[in-house]
Amino acid sequence: MAKHLGNSAIARPLLLAVAALCVTAGAAAQDGQPQVQIQAQPQPQPREIRRIGLDVVVTDKSGKAIPGLSAENFSVLDNGQPAKLASFLAVDGASTSGAPVKPDEATQILILLDTVNSSLTSVAYQREQVDIFLRKNEGKLELPVSIFFFNGDGAKRLAPASRDGNALAAALDKEAPNLRPIPRAQGFYGAVDRIQLSISALSLLAGEEGRTRGRKVLIWLSPGWSLLPRTDSTNDRKQAEAIFQSIVSMSTILRQARVTLYCIDPIRTAGGASLNWYRYQSYLKPVTKINNADLGDLSLQVLAQQSGGEAVGYGSDYLSGQIGTVVSTSSSYYYLSFVTAPTDRKDDFHTLKVTVDKPGLTAHTRAGYYDQP
Repeated sequence: MAKHLGNSAIARPLLLAVAALCVTAGAAAQDGQPQVQIQAQPQPQPREIRRIGLDVVVTDKSGKAIPGLSAENFSVLDNGQPAKLASFLAVDGASTSGAPVKPDEATQILILLDTVNSSLTSVAYQREQVDIFLRKNEGKLELPVSIFFFNGDGAKRLAPASRDGNALAAALDKEAPNLRPIPRAQGFYGAVDRIQLSISALSLLAGEEGRTRGRKVLIWLSPGWSLLPRTDSTNDRKQAEAIFQSIVSMSTILRQARVTLYCIDPIRTAGGASLNWYRYQSYLKPVTKINNADLGDLSLQVLAQQSGGEAVGYGSDYLSGQIGTVVSTSSSYYYLSFVTAPTDRKDDFHTLKVTVDKPGLTAHTRAGYYDQP
């Protein structure tokens, strides 16, 4: 019989896998293909040219994306200090300042069906609703879309990115027999297994997408992975350090790959509600110190919020409608970059705030970034 594990030992099996994300993701780029550097300590750019790029979506009070703004409308605060813009780009659907969008300016939509953290009923609902979304408007999609599924063996792309929703729906139908939950252990050890698989899959997918230029919006259809009980990190420095380095690594991977993450829980979107879903909100504060790191800081909902996306856990719309809302909002965005001041601190977290000078408008971007000497 397995013995009950105290808080100080909760994450030990998980941390070995999480801390190795940099190794597994880097090893995925073989056979002469470009290597993606994913490591716990990201290699800094030279101080004189280090830039931070931000993808920003501006919405009105109804949540509608607002195009047509200029650089003069934006203000950026880096750690509370005004940052001077080094570059600015406004993208509105298929055009940039009236010209066709270049490949490295277009937004790619990545929709992932999660069979690891979802029930059989939820997986069937995901498949049905994604099919409805793809076939709307006679299958003519607003933005290029890729369909992935996650079954515990990484995130698998079903077909190349396309605006042909009917073709993507056909590829999804063909894969339907494989879109089902794989039986796994229940309880604590089952949760640890799913967390390991999920974090590794997200890291590898972001690293793979980082090989291509441009903005990516990843819509992960899932209730998220389990939030294990809080660990008493102060009692185990090595454990806390491993969690903290995983947080830094994941934040950096998503930022450098220009991935904005959305977590949509299919069942709750259809009308269910659970107080357990909202537990992630206690982890939204950025982690700036090793002793404050906890496994909950790596949950899907938290990573989504901090990337500039959203965790959607309850709504009146069906899943296909929620996907459509995210895609529509993603069509228009702004790319801003600024030069960051040199830091002498390793893993130095910088808070970010972007505002616009027009009443009633809100700018959405990532919560911050980790800088290196």
